[in-house]
Amino acid sequence: MRFILILLFAIILIPEDSNSQINALPGILVLRNGSTHSGVISFFYDQPGEVHLLKADETKSIFPSEVIREIRLNGGEVFASYPVHENDITTYLICRLLIESPAISLYAKDYYGVESYLAAKDSILVRIENNHIIIKREQKEYMYVDRKYTGTFTSMMIDRPEMLNRIKNLPFTLRAFEKLILDYNGNSVTYYYKNNVKYNTRGQHSLFGGYVNYASARGLKVATASYGFNAGYSFSPKKGRNVFNFPLQQMQLNLIDGSVSAISASFTYRFDFIMKQNYSLYFDLQVLELLYVTARDGSITDFNTDFQLRIPINPGVGCEVRPWQHLAVYAGFTQLFQLEAFPANFNLGLRYRF
Repeated sequence: MRFILILLFAIILIPEDSNSQINALPGILVLRNGSTHSGVISFFYDQPGEVHLLKADETKSIFPSEVIREIRLNGGEVFASYPVHENDITTYLICRLLIESPAISLYAKDYYGVESYLAAKDSILVRIENNHIIIKREQKEYMYVDRKYTGTFTSMMIDRPEMLNRIKNLPFTLRAFEKLILDYNGNSVTYYYKNNVKYNTRGQHSLFGGYVNYASARGLKVATASYGFNAGYSFSPKKGRNVFNFPLQQMQLNLIDGSVSAISASFTYRFDFIMKQNYSLYFDLQVLELLYVTARDGSITDFNTDFQLRIPINPGVGCEVRPWQHLAVYAGFTQLFQLEAFPANFNLGLRYRF
C-alpha cells in the first residue's frame, strides 16, 4: 500500500515537461576559458559530469562539467554550469536556466529522470524541496508534506517583508516559483525562458539627472563654489553591468583666474563591479566631451575657444541604491586623478528606469 501511495504522489508531482536533459540538439558550448565549440550536443542525468559534442566534421568530444560555463541551444534554451562548494570540494552542476538575475536566479535539473528546481542567491545554490515523509504510529503509517521550499524562499526573500505572507500559501509548481521570483527581481531579470519561448531582455533604458560639485576643473583649483546640473539618457545591455551614459550638463566654474559658464554633452562608460538587487557599486569613466562656452570672465587660457571637443579620461566611483522598483538614487566621487580635490569633486542624483 505504501508503494502505491508513493508512486501516486510521484506521478502527481512530476513536472509537466522534464526537459533538463539535452538529447542531440544543435548549439554552442561556451567554456570557462572563453572558447566556443558548436555542434550537436548531448547531456543526460545519468552522466552529470559530461557533455558530449558532435562537430560538423563528425569528430566527437567529451567535455567535463568543470570546464563548461554555458550551453546555448539554437532553440534559445541556456544551460549553466554552477559551482557548488561542500567540504572543501567543488563540483559543477549543469542546470537548465529558467530565470537569470543578479538577485535570485531559477534553475531546473534532472535527478534520476525527475525534473527538480533550484534557486541561487549570493552565489549559493539551494534545491527547492517538498519532501514527503512517512511516520509510523501505533502500527499505522502516516504521510505528510514538509513544504521545505517555503522556508527556502522565506530565507532568500527576508529583505522583502511584503513577499513573506505570499510564500506561506505558495503552491509547489513551476509557474508559482517563476511568478514569485520574477516579482522579487523586478527589472533586474536578464534572461527568462518560458513555454519554449525565450524572453531575453535586450537592454534597459533610463533617464537621470542631478547635481555636480567641482573642487577642480582640468587640473585647476576653483576659487569659490563651482557646480553643475546634468540630465541625460543611459542604456544598459542585457547583462546589466555595463552602462552607457549620455549626459547634458550646464556648469558654472569659478576659477582663480576667472569664471566660465558652459554647456557640455559627453559620453561616460560605467561598470557595476558589485551588482545586487537593491544597490550597485560602480566605476565610471568620462571618455568624450563636447563643450560650448557661453560666457567667460578673466584670463582663462584653458577655455579660450567657444567650442571644444576633448577626451578627458576622468575616472570615478560611486554607489546607486534602488529602494523603489523604477527609481534609484546615486552618488559618487568624480575626477579621481585630481586627488588634491578629493572628496570635494562629487555628484549625486536620481535615475528612473523604464
